[in-house]
Amino acid sequence: MRAILGEGEIYVLLIACAIWFLLNLDGALGCDEVLKTSGTSFLLFGGPVANLNHPPLAKILLGIGPVFLGETSVGWRVVTPFFALGTIYLTYRIGVLLKNRTVGFLAAVAVALTHLFASHAVMAMLDVYIAFFAVLLLFLTLSYFRKMEMPAKDEKLYLLAMGAASCAIFLSKYYGLFFAAATYLVLLWRWRRVGSDGDLSTLARHKFFLLGHGVVALLAYLPILIRIGEVTRYIGEAQAFVSEIVGGNRILVAGTVYDGAPVWSYLWWLWEYGGWFYLLGLAVLLYVLFMGVRKRKLTWEHKALIAMAVVPLVCLSLLTVKYPRYLVPLFPVLGLYAAMAIHGGVEFLMKRISARRKLSERTLKVLTTSLALSVLLIPFSPVYTAADDPRINTDSGYDIAAGMVAEYAQANANRSVLVYSWYAHILEYYLEDSYPANLNVESLLYSSEQYDEIASNGVDIVIDLESQPRFDDTPTFILAHESYASRQQAKDDLYLYFMR
Repeated sequence: MRAILGEGEIYVLLIACAIWFLLNLDGALGCDEVLKTSGTSFLLFGGPVANLNHPPLAKILLGIGPVFLGETSVGWRVVTPFFALGTIYLTYRIGVLLKNRTVGFLAAVAVALTHLFASHAVMAMLDVYIAFFAVLLLFLTLSYFRKMEMPAKDEKLYLLAMGAASCAIFLSKYYGLFFAAATYLVLLWRWRRVGSDGDLSTLARHKFFLLGHGVVALLAYLPILIRIGEVTRYIGEAQAFVSEIVGGNRILVAGTVYDGAPVWSYLWWLWEYGGWFYLLGLAVLLYVLFMGVRKRKLTWEHKALIAMAVVPLVCLSLLTVKYPRYLVPLFPVLGLYAAMAIHGGVEFLMKRISARRKLSERTLKVLTTSLALSVLLIPFSPVYTAADDPRINTDSGYDIAAGMVAEYAQANANRSVLVYSWYAHILEYYLEDSYPANLNVESLLYSSEQYDEIASNGVDIVIDLESQPRFDDTPTFILAHESYASRQQAKDDLYLYFMR
């Protein structure tokens, strides 16, 4: 059954999302945003060497905004929404390719209104870039599989484009390797099956695919090669990055604080940030995989889709360091499987009803599409959650906190002022143009040494969130939050605790 929706609906969704995203770009940058923008400043504008433990491509793309709008919050963030919109549109196109417009629209709506996706769509972060290049690679691969007997000239263009997209995923952020490798394995599998059929040999296919890789890699690393003297700084940054991966991270999962996130963390986060929708998609995906293996019949399209979801999900789950934002590139594929299941279930139900009521074809199409879209309003779906609270909080409040700290330091210019700050680098970022000479800012680590310093009245200000689920039970948090002389709110739950 063909879907009743036309092309216009997806453009209405994109326009609505564009307005929603662009209205939420202002406000002080957050923790990782400052790290990424500092890395971009080094790569493009000759700033201090910073954030070299991530590949350069997405950070270079972030730098397009400041070229036109200056190094402001809006300037740093303005490019990301366009890649988010591209991700939403490509999710729709893949749904159309697999099934019909209703499936594509269902998945696109769910992805767009998933708060975790929407919040990263308006930040100077890298995960949306991985999501965009991942769905781009998936769309190119599915299109390629449908045209395998194309002329050699056309196949070369596909191979170059797929190689470029694959490299772009990895060079946006290193965990993108899981998405790129998954698709490459499926391509190798397909090439081995078809052999040298067609105008291109298997070796030639590899060459053009890798050529696409090479072009993107050269462009991405060009700014670093220009500053070849700074390349050696990567060694120290890489060592720190490896140390973080090995050591794990203190994180809250299912209401419990873990020093290393458990293997099942991403399953919990799928529920927490997407409700039943993405878990349904995962369940359907695994069912398709099981039945395909059992019957030894799995289409190449499903092989590519399943690999793009299962390989990254398993690999990410096995990592020591885990963050919810790593799910962002998985939402499109899981959303597509959930959308196919919803549409298929509703279509089956409506056919049964039509057999009794003798509904017209047009009426049946309208009812099927309407009911399928209505399912997304069920509680704990992405659409239900976004409708319940459509706000996107992009303002960390550290610009306000920085101004308050500068005023305090200037008022006490006759002595040294010590500040412990949660995410000290954000505070320093906003203090850069007015950093008082008598001010010392250190990161709040909730350590025993910092506890002793606060207890001995050696700290002037502690800047922290009112609630820190990961650190609420530490002695330093309790001391700072219960023994302050006065406190002042900077923004939302960000407070300055004046210790003396």
